[in-house]
Amino acid sequence: MRRVVVPVAVLGALLAVGGVIYALRPVTPPEQPMPVGDVARGSTLVDQHYCADCHGGKGQPTNGDIPNLGGQQVDFLYKNMLLFHHRQGNLPDTMVTSMINVFPTLDAQQISDIATYYAAQKPVDPWPGIPGSNMTRARALYRNGDPARAVVACQICHAENARGDAARGTPSLLHQSPGYTLTYLRTVRASPPGNQPGQNAMHVETQHLTDDELKDLANYVATLTPGAAKP
Repeated sequence: MRRVVVPVAVLGALLAVGGVIYALRPVTPPEQPMPVGDVARGSTLVDQHYCADCHGGKGQPTNGDIPNLGGQQVDFLYKNMLLFHHRQGNLPDTMVTSMINVFPTLDAQQISDIATYYAAQKPVDPWPGIPGSNMTRARALYRNGDPARAVVACQICHAENARGDAARGTPSLLHQSPGYTLTYLRTVRASPPGNQPGQNAMHVETQHLTDDELKDLANYVATLTPGAAKP
């Protein structure tokens, strides 16, 4: 049999591409697939566990440090709530005690009901822009990335309209406050890769972006509206 020798440079390139594909693959939930959720049951559970105290009525917080849940991708919500169920944080090295105290008491059906309820709600209005942000630069990074620095366009994973991709498990970026998004981006950039492929992909992506560029992107997606979400 003839032996095939693969040049080291080619092998390295193949491994690099394979690593990116692995990082961007859909996240496998730690439990069975998401049960069919019920909005009415979810509403009751949200009231029982006082979710509105932090996330506002129907998942629409007024505090910019708290994520908007209204209108978010249902699979993404379910996946993150399962992390709390397993007493894990949904951000690297970040433990949200209030969430971890609630979700271990809920089963997969109840978690699905809550996720389904929030996904069916109207998101908050766009947030005010941050003075001094370079929206032109942010728009270019979102749409085109920066191949010279190995920065992938945001829309490849989060969709052209910033609503995310349910099949891939990427969240909608619309309606999150600039502060919350910026905190997330800085956290995943500073944290070592872990066991969540989506966050690993974001870790790689943000390594080549400056603090100002992260701020610009956070501001850009926060000011988009559903009717004009196409970047």
